[in-house]
Amino acid sequence: MAAYSPGIVPFCATFLNFFGYAAGAVRVSALSEHGVLYVATHDSIGLGEDGPTHQPVEALVHFRAMPNILTLRPADANEVSGSYMVALEHRKTPSLIALSRQTCPNLKGTAAEHVRLGAYVLSSPPDGATPQLVLVGTGSEVHLLVAAAEKQLADVACQIVSMPCWELFDQQPTSHQHAVFPEGVPVLAVEALSAEGWPKYAHLVVGMTTFGASAPGKDLANKFGFTVDHVATRARDLLAYYKDRPAPHLIARGPA
Repeated sequence: MAAYSPGIVPFCATFLNFFGYAAGAVRVSALSEHGVLYVATHDSIGLGEDGPTHQPVEALVHFRAMPNILTLRPADANEVSGSYMVALEHRKTPSLIALSRQTCPNLKGTAAEHVRLGAYVLSSPPDGATPQLVLVGTGSEVHLLVAAAEKQLADVACQIVSMPCWELFDQQPTSHQHAVFPEGVPVLAVEALSAEGWPKYAHLVVGMTTFGASAPGKDLANKFGFTVDHVATRARDLLAYYKDRPAPHLIARGPA
């Protein structure tokens, strides 16, 4: 349909974990420059009772590593709208939109058009103060970062970053990238999927290094550390580590 009907935008939808079965077809669409839309639901270990067979861990790493595909994981309804907007704008690039099973409240500072940036500052320290710490996440974990900054890290000058699309962020001007991840500021990333890949942006990651488990979503969040308390603890660990040493500017690697 994508190859022979330019006026039609085909889409496919299933659980994110089951896009493993469709990976060959997704790859062909990327290789062929066909702007197919892939809607991937139940996008993390938060799926819960269906167990690890249904819980994606490595899926986003797979598609983020694939050339010519946009892998988007929106944090709320505003970013979902933006993800569909971006997908329709890129007619020679397929898009995979990973959507949460959990309820994700609309967050202050999100906007559909911000998704085009790949990552953007959701909130920063008041009065233009230099942040002591950057908290970055995607999807259902962004509201966890907001809660952690408001409750357990209220004494820390935090910059919260929503990063719905790595590929789009990597295309942005250096000025934007450095505004999102300022030089010398430690970065903590949180995502309820594999931690692989995040060290290109973050000094420390709260992510998955194992398969998930079969339990209610809240129990899994407690088991694997996707809680306000654990995020705040790891944030303070990171700040303590870089208290007396400079934090490397991870995105400043010179020309590609």
